Amino acid sequence: MLSPAEWLARVGFGAGNPFALKWAEEERDRLHEYFVDHHAYHAIIDAGVVRSTILHAPRGAGKSSTRRMFEAHCQAQAPHQSALLLPLTDWMPLVERVGNAPVGPRDLLAELLRLFVVALAELPEIPGTPLPPDEAGYLRWMSATYGDYLRPSQRATLRERAWLLDTEAPGTLAAYQLDGLPVLRCFALLVQIGAALGCVPCYVVVDGIDELCETSADWATGATLLAPLLGNLRMLEVPGLAFKCFIPSGVVAVLRERRLLREDRIATLELSWSACQLEHLLRQRLLAFSEGAVQSLAQIAAPELPNIDQQLCAAAAGSPRTLLSLGDWLIQACARTASDNELLLRPLHLQMALDACGARMPAIGIAPLRITADGTIWLGERMLDVSRRLTPLQRRLLDYLYDHHGRLCSSDELIANVWPAEAAPNDKDSLRRLADRLIDLIEPDPRQPVYIERRHGGFYVLNHVG
Repeated sequence: MLSPAEWLARVGFGAGNPFALKWAEEERDRLHEYFVDHHAYHAIIDAGVVRSTILHAPRGAGKSSTRRMFEAHCQAQAPHQSALLLPLTDWMPLVERVGNAPVGPRDLLAELLRLFVVALAELPEIPGTPLPPDEAGYLRWMSATYGDYLRPSQRATLRERAWLLDTEAPGTLAAYQLDGLPVLRCFALLVQIGAALGCVPCYVVVDGIDELCETSADWATGATLLAPLLGNLRMLEVPGLAFKCFIPSGVVAVLRERRLLREDRIATLELSWSACQLEHLLRQRLLAFSEGAVQSLAQIAAPELPNIDQQLCAAAAGSPRTLLSLGDWLIQACARTASDNELLLRPLHLQMALDACGARMPAIGIAPLRITADGTIWLGERMLDVSRRLTPLQRRLLDYLYDHHGRLCSSDELIANVWPAEAAPNDKDSLRRLADRLIDLIEPDPRQPVYIERRHGGFYVLNHVG
């Protein structure tokens, strides 16, 4: 028996456990070493036109890691041409401040003013030209009124830059107070001050909406907190200001259901992972923590596990965090039975990891599903005889999932696109029954479906499309 650290060192992982860092805030400066350039990451980066974007995914899909890489991208730009980042990632102070009252636009504005003052105190350089008098007056009022989050060193920085004067109390800057100005005008002022300091655009980075007690098990509460922001089109269209939102798919589903999400005006993207993308992520992690020595688990596995990397990624079912948990359990299981003469990963270790995570052994070489132009359904080279016997609703559900294969589709989305508007059911049980019947007809083993998969939160996804 070896400790996990001893086993890792002996098989080539001199830089530690490749599966230990499962949370974005834990990864810190290591994230860039193994981050996978997912297409959704590139889609949120603005090229010329500044725009608000929503990136949504289930928990554990890498929203916060993508957010951190977006922030790093913005911070890497040249001085005086970089974006100003306001990280709205801790919702606790805002929720505590409003108490039982609903969060409104002015509550969000006050929170962002606090973050704005901190962001300016963190600027590494400022232009040699002083701020125009009006911008300087507004900034001093903000610093005196909304400096709650400033550390002593940040206060000192603002004083050095003449943006916070000890002789000025908020009342002496009454001409510049924002309380009487419209909310949109206040947001425009933030952009105006940032631009005067060479920071264009101003990004409000939204994350962590599901990390409160009130929202962790209730998507509707998270949607209510975001409604004053995402439901206000004029706020989203302030020139030079953009909101980059990294939020759970369950919250997006509620916003859609309430018709608060104008996807014709704000780009809404889904972060989803195929098994191949997870394999790339796994390889990047192994290379980073072994300093290039190990690029696959098969290298340190027994001959009877030639496909262990693919099996682990398929068992993760589209979740990077599940993949990391499986890998961590795999290491622990192997270390417990390891010795100087026995270091290889064995089928027993893989099964123990799957059991610990509640995953099942995936099938390798699943026949791809395809639908031909005449509507015939094929699994590999086998034509299904049910192709002509599907009801119109079953066919519409399968066709919609097929057209959006590999992407999580919410119950609300499916109901809206499968049923005619005048016949749409008021509950989700009708969809569940329809999906159950389709699974019975399509799946080789309906008890363990591999094509039509249900996910937590009422989502469906069609896998293994050829």
